[in-house]
Amino acid sequence: DEAARTLADHRSAELAFGVATSQRFALRRYQGRLAELEPHLEAALREQPERLALECMLALLYASTGRFAAARARLAGIVERCREGRLIRLPADANRSLNAALLAETCACLRDSETAARLELELEIAGDGNLCLGALVCAGSVQRYRGLLAHARGDQDEAVAFLEDAIEWERHAGARPLEALAVLDCARAALARGEPGDDE
Repeated sequence: DEAARTLADHRSAELAFGVATSQRFALRRYQGRLAELEPHLEAALREQPERLALECMLALLYASTGRFAAARARLAGIVERCREGRLIRLPADANRSLNAALLAETCACLRDSETAARLELELEIAGDGNLCLGALVCAGSVQRYRGLLAHARGDQDEAVAFLEDAIEWERHAGARPLEALAVLDCARAALARGEPGDDE
């Protein structure tokens, strides 16, 4: 919040709102308290329906709290809004990589193979390294999100390979919450693959 207030003083209240909301979302995600943000996000989206990031956050919030029908409906609206042929092309703004990360997690939660395939180009555009909002919010290794999309598509060998890379990346970076998420994702992909030893 202090960083957001500083931005408000020196740049714009709009940017400050985006940074504060993204930081709060990430923190509550790590704490397992994402549901607490639902009233705030829904109210903000009613006031600012043009903010795609709010829609992406709500889609993941619904999916991660077990409201799959609501998550699918929200995701379908995002796909329609960002459709370019058979692909999803997100607006080329500061939130692009974080929005891609949120949508990849949502696809994995819903096992939405069609949307996952449409989203893959966005992660190719993001390149290697971390998905970030400047230097203010980091969603972690792009390899984790590639792994999540592969998991959603049903390619568990590829998912495990990407997620193992993500675990090493986060471990090397000392990003323990992000490493824990990647470990959990990798375990889910391994269990879905079902090869000997995958359940150990």
